[in-house]
Amino acid sequence: MIRGDGSTPDSTTDILPGSFIDGICIDFSTGTYGAHDIVHAEPGVQEYLLSLDFETFNYLVARMKQFPLMYARSQKTPFSRRDVWSRTIPSSVEDVYALCTAFHRCRTLHERRMTAARLDRSVQEMITRIRPNSFVYQDYQDTVISLQALMTALIVLVFEAGSESHIRAQRFEKPLAVWTRWVWKNAPSHLSCEMQPRQAFIVGESIRRTILMSNTLASTWSVAREGVFRHGVFVDALPFDERTWLFDGITDEHGTWQAEYMHGWDQPQKLLSYREYTSGWERHSHIQPSSIFEEILLVACKGRQRVRSRTLSSQLPD
Repeated sequence: MIRGDGSTPDSTTDILPGSFIDGICIDFSTGTYGAHDIVHAEPGVQEYLLSLDFETFNYLVARMKQFPLMYARSQKTPFSRRDVWSRTIPSSVEDVYALCTAFHRCRTLHERRMTAARLDRSVQEMITRIRPNSFVYQDYQDTVISLQALMTALIVLVFEAGSESHIRAQRFEKPLAVWTRWVWKNAPSHLSCEMQPRQAFIVGESIRRTILMSNTLASTWSVAREGVFRHGVFVDALPFDERTWLFDGITDEHGTWQAEYMHGWDQPQKLLSYREYTSGWERHSHIQPSSIFEEILLVACKGRQRVRSRTLSSQLPD
């Protein structure tokens, strides 16, 4: 395995495919890309205001609305996995998830409104409890978990619970941005050597995906509020592991996960930037999204019609 700085690992603590914050950084002066630490791609430096067609917007919203249901069924989403964290999830986060699940079980409009109001209050309580101000791993873990719960709750409040809930939820826009930036800025380059490789990989990939999906959620939300898709240039540099099946579906039964993870261990790291992935899809017709995570990244960047024209209909449903 090669680390982001080009060196080789010398201990079992180096169990991730490179640093969380290694990636491809945009050189704003030339418009080119170079291999740099993603820290140089500062959030907020530059963003594009893009128009988004209704088909693409509706597709992104429909896909994101699946996330709360996914968590209710399996406690997993394309960016979160409850089973890999090292300690108990905070009670305020449990409350948020429980109300997201309860919302989808409501049978009447009155029940939905009441549950949405309770969810709104629960999110506010969770935000009050989390005050990320220093880098301590336990605080970092709590913040990541809380950010994931906030994202899940906002999908319900913004896209499912009606206009009143949407208006009230606008006060959560800033916490979403602040927490995402804090998680990005304080992402560790290594995790505890006490973690098994599978756990460490999934925790690391969960953090990377959470940052990407949070930015995509915020950009899609801006379409609903302002009519424009706000795309930060630094998002193009955010990395994820191209072996999406290691996070999305494969288990460790009969050592299958370990074998897949170790395959090509002496090759360069498997991290791609968002820009590298979408550009590679553009150049190579054989590349197809294999997960909802990849679909969302592609559709947000290229538009639904363009992606659908290059993708088997069974892979990109309505």
